[in-house]
Amino acid sequence: MACGKRYVRNVGGPCTSSARLSRYAKQRNRSGANGRKGVRPISNGTPQGGVISPILANIYLHHVLDIWFEKVVRKEAKGECLLVRYADDFVCAFRYKAGAERFFQELLPERLAKFSLNLAPEKSRMIRFSRFEELFRCAAQQRALMGVL
Repeated sequence: MACGKRYVRNVGGPCTSSARLSRYAKQRNRSGANGRKGVRPISNGTPQGGVISPILANIYLHHVLDIWFEKVVRKEAKGECLLVRYADDFVCAFRYKAGAERFFQELLPERLAKFSLNLAPEKSRMIRFSRFEELFRCAAQQRALMGVL
């Protein structure tokens, strides 16, 4: 995920009142990124692989994703739903397929676009996950063997 500088400048919001963190983030964003051709200025976001990047990503996504999921998505979803996030990776689980589809196709892209973020399509997908998944798979194989659809 890539994010815009103007949002990174305000990272933390009311939860992070640390002047040191804000000052450090601003310094890191101005410093540029190291490459084969030396230091080059960055025009958007934080330097890839920079020391501050994981810290800022975690604080930033807490506001962009975690809090929003609790306040908006959980209230709108029918049945149970869950968000598990580790750094900039996350998994969402929904009780009903319709809720998962709406989240993945409508709500999430709209929310991320609001903050100049996007998902990597090659890393993002919906999968069926259930404690009964193996039972469904075996039943489908048996029906296929018997010629019953």
